[in-house]
Order: sequence, then C-alpha cells, then structure tokens
Amino acid sequence: MMKSNNIFAGDQRKCVVLTSDEPWSDVWHTQLHYAYQLSATHHVLFVGPPSKWNLKNLFTLNLRTQRYNDHLVLVNYINFLPLFLGYFSILVNDLLNQWLISKLIGRRLVSSGLIMWRFDHFRGFTMFNNPSRHRQIFHVIDPISECKYDAYMAKRAELVVVSSPRFVEHYRSLNRNVLQVGQGVDLEFYQSQHLESDAIRVSSTSLLLLGTLSNDIDYLLLKKIASASDLPMVLIGPNKISNTEKGLQFESLLSLENVHWLGAMPPEKFKPHLMACAAGLICYDHSVNANNALRSPLKAIGYLAAGKPIITNIDCEIPELEGKAIYFFNDEDAFLECAINPQLNFAQQDVQGFLQKVS
Repeated sequence: MMKSNNIFAGDQRKCVVLTSDEPWSDVWHTQLHYAYQLSATHHVLFVGPPSKWNLKNLFTLNLRTQRYNDHLVLVNYINFLPLFLGYFSILVNDLLNQWLISKLIGRRLVSSGLIMWRFDHFRGFTMFNNPSRHRQIFHVIDPISECKYDAYMAKRAELVVVSSPRFVEHYRSLNRNVLQVGQGVDLEFYQSQHLESDAIRVSSTSLLLLGTLSNDIDYLLLKKIASASDLPMVLIGPNKISNTEKGLQFESLLSLENVHWLGAMPPEKFKPHLMACAAGLICYDHSVNANNALRSPLKAIGYLAAGKPIITNIDCEIPELEGKAIYFFNDEDAFLECAINPQLNFAQQDVQGFLQKVS
C-alpha cells in the first residue's frame, strides 16, 4: 500500500473519479470493466464502498491506495461518521473524502476539471458536484429508481447512462440527456480454448452459476435442480449472503455431493471452468426482490461469448436469441425441467452475429 500524494503527476491526461457501490474484487462487475477500460485514455481513481464504521475512522488522515496499473488507482471511501446520523453524516463524509482525494490526485488535475463517473448511488454524490467545474455522469446498471437519492443524482448529472432500455423512460423524465448503452464483451478473452485439467475434472458437463452469491439467488431452486440431476453443479463467486435463512439454504445446497463451490476467482482462473461447462445458470429469487427481474444482461453475454447456452429466470434483454441460445422460464417447473435435462440448441451463427454488435 502507498500513501504518496499526486499519484498521477507528470501526465496531461484528464482524471476520472469513478465511484462504485461494488468493491474491487476477483469478480469483475460492470464498474470494474469501465474503470479498467477508461484507464487506457485517462487517469482513473476508482472509489470503492467503505468498510464497516469503527471509532478509528474518526482519526483517519489518508486514503489507503492500491495501484492497479500506471493510470488506475484504487481507494475505498471512508465513513468518518456513522450513517445513523442521517444526511448530515453523508455531507461530512463526502466533504472529507473530497479533501483527501484532492490531496491524493493533486491540485493540477482538480483545477483542470474532473470527470465524475458515478455508479454509487449511496454516497459520494456531493463530492466534486459543481457542474461548472467538473463533468457529471450518472451511470445506472441496476433498477434503483426507488432509491432515496436516485432522482437527485439524475437531475444534477450532465449525462445519465443506463444499461437497460427499460430504464430510459424514467430517467428521461428527470434529465433530457439520457444515453442507453448495453453491456459489452471482450471477445479476445474467450478466444483461447485451452482447458486446465482441474477445470475439466470439476466442471465438465456441469451446470455453472457464475457471480456473487447474495441474498438474491434462489438457492432452493438450485437445490431442487442439483437433487434431481446427475450433472454436477459448479458455483463460482464470493459469498456475500447476509440473511440467516439464505445462509442456511446455501449450506444445504452445498451439502449435496454433486455441488461444488469454488469461491471467488479472477477472470483468467474462472474461464477454464466456464469453457468446460454444459450450460450457464441465471437463477434469481423473485420473492425477495421484484427488481431481480430487471438485472443486467452482462452475465448472459459472458456465457454466450464462451459458447454456452443459458438457462435463466430473468429476461436477458436479447430477444433475438431466445430459444436459440437463451432459455428463459418464468415458471419454476419449466426451469427445473430444462435444467435437469439440458439438451439445448446453441445457434452459433446467430450468437456470433449478436456478439459482434456488442464487442
């Protein structure tokens, strides 16, 4: 870790401060992809979410930083005051984080104007929020229209970027500058067909669920599939379950002999398992959150790029591939039947045509 100031000194690039409600991790969410790609042409300070508040935060004088590459540096937002103090704590926390970020990146970059790229709708929205000095982009990838500060952030943005066409109408009622940008894919990442022997042993012909294991996943349905199927089921992703009942459901799922949880993995490590599986699963629990039906299609695009059919219980927003590579079921019994006997077509030519459009 380093604590030096002016981390981007000596370069004339503009600086992007990208705020994210997802931490930097081995599982690359949309925010991480954007930060990495933007660092090819800009300095990027990735501001991840804070850790749990403790008394030591009151005496913190520096942002702890990690350099990912020459133009991408990672920090975490600090909650100096606990959030139970309400909006006052947000204002104070934003002000102090802005001061620390200014020290970190240097006066020259701040005075020349920053590009604030805001994915995080929980905090940081008053940092560098003067539109006459700093460009303001609000980027929406999940259904957050009912969240407390959604309208405030949308109205103050110079541009609102949304990932789904279903979000456009809401944000156009708040801001005339709305751009819908679908999720993309790096096809070069999936071109290597080399499979590691361990991946073949564990994941060959498996049903694979890739992504964060959270309260939103339907573990009961996954257990029904694994119990009725002869195929192995492989889960790759960090365990972020906070609900006790969901945690017990997850443990019950893992008790089955044909279920293998491999933990979190960086892309180069999970790719062999992805390439070896029979099909990708997208399996959300609609009973805990109705907005789960509006999830980003990024995961589906990754499965398609690996040449894998998808069994899903959410609309992946790729209607031209439904029944050709994407098998979408609202009905649990139909989903279960398809997952138990995944004899699925994969229309390679149609899939490649779609991927070329989004790559």
